[in-house]
Amino acid sequence: MVTAELAVALPAVVLTAVAAVTFLSVLTAQLRALDAAGVAARLVARGESPAAVASAVHQLAGGAHLVVNRESADPRLVVVEVSTKVPVAGLGRLLPAFVIRERAGAPREPGQP
Repeated sequence: MVTAELAVALPAVVLTAVAAVTFLSVLTAQLRALDAAGVAARLVARGESPAAVASAVHQLAGGAHLVVNRESADPRLVVVEVSTKVPVAGLGRLLPAFVIRERAGAPREPGQP
């Protein structure tokens, strides 16, 4: 008797667990990317070297990709974008990954080009 109910309910339980783990992974990656973008924007605004900025982003957001936007509407503002990909838990090769993009800005320090 229990076997039929288990056979029907088990796929729903597994799907719910995969969705929950993926949701938590995406949320964590988004928070890390936002934090990394803020730190990178402040470092670029201070005039730190590109290697130092990339190292800080790598420490905070793992394999994230960093883009520094030097062409902003306000030349006194540095805009940084950090992007990363998050695969679906357990189905990474079967489904496309989520792409997380976060942007942050910081005013340039006086005397910085």
